[in-house]
Amino acid sequence: MTKLIVFSGAGFSAESGIPVFRGDGLWDKHSIADVCDIRTFPRNRKIVEQFYDGLRLQMGNAVPHEGYRILKDILPHYEAKVFTSNIDDLHEKAGIDCVHVHGKISDIVCLECGVFSDIGTLTCAEAHKLGLIRHTSGCAKENLKPGITFYYEDYDRYPGIFRLKEELRTLEKDDIVLTIGSSLSVIPVDYWVRHTRCHRYNINPTHQAGYKRSTKFWRNIYQNSGPGLRELETILEGYRKDIDQST
Repeated sequence: MTKLIVFSGAGFSAESGIPVFRGDGLWDKHSIADVCDIRTFPRNRKIVEQFYDGLRLQMGNAVPHEGYRILKDILPHYEAKVFTSNIDDLHEKAGIDCVHVHGKISDIVCLECGVFSDIGTLTCAEAHKLGLIRHTSGCAKENLKPGITFYYEDYDRYPGIFRLKEELRTLEKDDIVLTIGSSLSVIPVDYWVRHTRCHRYNINPTHQAGYKRSTKFWRNIYQNSGPGLRELETILEGYRKDIDQST
């Protein structure tokens, strides 16, 4: 069965009203050093907690847009795996299983014992009062932070990025990689598959996929995710018909 690996970025969530982090986004309104830097986290705990409590509620109230439904309709035709750099739960709300390469806003992690707790849209204080913060039996100290990747933090705590790279290495010439709503600057999927023979599609109204000479191997669909995925759905239906006729 043909493999399909999907990677979605902030642009995919933005169409549901969730602010992006860069380019007139959250990092233009808040200091990264204050709210997303593991080096300054110990002295900024209160600021961090307040910032992510508010963001957790905002993201929790968002609903999936049409693009998620179209993507969900495409996936059953393939041996599909979905990855996202987004920290919201819009994929899950749309009924799409996915791997979060940067963690999830609903998670709280204890830096002492490494245990993650899903607190949904609650504040950290509310979750603590309800006994929802978990630890190992031998953990004697609470050292809590949001369960997402901070700047200068080790990726080993969030293994999704390694799983994505491993899956991309398995692609063969008839398989498909799709990127949606990502600038590909932080998670450079186009660079990682530059020597891979496969079908490559990128849906983004402003950002082109392709690393140097590999640009010619990408089909860039310069649209928002809804219309872009509808166009891709038509392309893939034709592709599947060609495969069926040749077998």
